[in-house]
Amino acid sequence: AQFEKVLEMDSSFMQASLILCPAYLRKRMPAEALATVEKALPQSGNWSSLRAMLAVVHAGSGRTSQAAEILEKLKKEGASVPLLSYWAAIIFNVLGDKEQALNWLEKACEDRIGFLVLLKVASGFRNLSQEPRFQAILKHIGMP
Repeated sequence: AQFEKVLEMDSSFMQASLILCPAYLRKRMPAEALATVEKALPQSGNWSSLRAMLAVVHAGSGRTSQAAEILEKLKKEGASVPLLSYWAAIIFNVLGDKEQALNWLEKACEDRIGFLVLLKVASGFRNLSQEPRFQAILKHIGMP
């Protein structure tokens, strides 16, 4: 509710959209998640993190081909997508591909992605918490 209010006050505050979309997905409100990210994308100048969130929304809504298509475009852009490895890990995990999600999390470690500090609390990775590779990643970044 607070992020909805933030967007009512300032619809250009893209970070609010990034937080609101997964909240909608967790509440089983995919239409609201899709509407939020689609409204924010043009205002953001097609920001790569919002495009990645669109892939997450599609993946979480069962539209796997759309999610995979967006991910492929982001991967082709490579270095111009600063958080690619982290977003790819999330997208693959939502798509149900744990192996690829872990591969990309390991790449995120190599890339020194700051968001990795959230791994223990990020709901998008809870299903991986008992995986030995996930535990090794946590240990590698100093989170026993």
